Order: sequence, then C-alpha cells, then structure tokens
Amino acid sequence: MAVALQFTKIWCFGQAHMPVTHWPPARPPACCPALVYVRRYQRWGCLIMLLHDTTDVIMEVAKNLNYAGFDLASTSVFVLFMLSWAALRLTAFPFVLIRSTLFDSTRVLGYTPPYHGVLNALLCVLCCFHVYWFGLIVRVAVNTVKQGKSKDIRELED
Repeated sequence: MAVALQFTKIWCFGQAHMPVTHWPPARPPACCPALVYVRRYQRWGCLIMLLHDTTDVIMEVAKNLNYAGFDLASTSVFVLFMLSWAALRLTAFPFVLIRSTLFDSTRVLGYTPPYHGVLNALLCVLCCFHVYWFGLIVRVAVNTVKQGKSKDIRELED
C-alpha cells in the first residue's frame, strides 16, 4: 500500500516530497490520458495536449526568468501566460473541444462512441480545475501588483 501511495504521488502529482494533506491538483486527471489511448480517442487527446502544453511552456519560461532574477521579463511573460491560459484553457478548451466531444462527435460518427460520457465527464472536471487554477493565477498577479514582489501562494500558512 505504501509503495502504491508513493507511486501515485510521483506519477500523478510529480511531488513525492509533499505531505499527503497538501496535494494540489497539479496534472489533469490520470484517467483521462488512459481513456484517450485505450479507447482510441487519440485525436481528442492530441488536441487536449496541444492546448495544455502551449501554456505550460510559457509558464516554465516565466518561472525560469523569475528564478534568474529578470523581474521585468518575468512579469511580461507572466502576463502572456495569463492571456494564453484564458484564451486556450478557459475559452478554446470548453467552447471548442468539449463542445465538439459532447455534440459534434455523435453527429459526425452517427453513433455514440464507447465511454463517451466518461470522457466528457472527465473533460468537464478538468475544465473546473482550469477555473480554480486561474483563480490562483489571478491571486498571484494581484499579490504581485500590491506587494511589488511575487510570492508562492502554495505555501501552507500555519
């Protein structure tokens, strides 16, 4: 059981050193990629990864610029990251991809694919995660504007 818990923390969350009581959702639900590849939903899976990886690259550039001490460049790339998050994950993801999987797929195929409801439910959960994470991103932006320095809001406050 302990080995399975450790594997889950590393594989699903990428954070083996975090306590069990503080697991922020850091990756899309682990069932979604498995469902995409096992049930042959590769086209949707590729679009999901494209939308997510685009913003992830911009986020990593902003983090590295912040760690290197380039504050102006870091802030500029962070603004670009916020805009890309809003455009891709809060607009394109629900209004293009989820709409397509919910309605267009059954119309185009002429039948309901297997596990269609499960995939759409997981995509809707992922969309809810995006809204929550965007709230955290906005909190970081507001704190940065108020205090003049970015602070990691993931730290536990005792």
